[in-house]
Amino acid sequence: MSVQDWITIDTQVSPDRATAAIEITGEIDTTSAVQVARAIHELATRGAVGEVILDLAEVTFIDSTGVSVLLGCHDELGRDGTRLTIAAVSQRVLKVLDITGVAELLLDPGLLSRHRDG
Repeated sequence: MSVQDWITIDTQVSPDRATAAIEITGEIDTTSAVQVARAIHELATRGAVGEVILDLAEVTFIDSTGVSVLLGCHDELGRDGTRLTIAAVSQRVLKVLDITGVAELLLDPGLLSRHRDG
């Protein structure tokens, strides 16, 4: 079984190059985390976008390696002036991000409050 069997990554850059979006489907774990990091870095550096928006609504699993990659990308992009934000998230991923204490750092504030209120 290869990494492509349990993860897909779709990317898109806005016409004005202000934002880039990454939609991830499947699992973010020790096997696929490098692929996720590569996609985020390539998209952020390809056009010097101001914000990278992640859609993790279809992510079914994330482990500590996946969380670490998201944090590392958040920090690295932030040093270059690019914001990394999770705009959609599955309940399973939200629970892991909450437990690890990084939900408030990575999630769009409106999304976080909707999940916590709902």
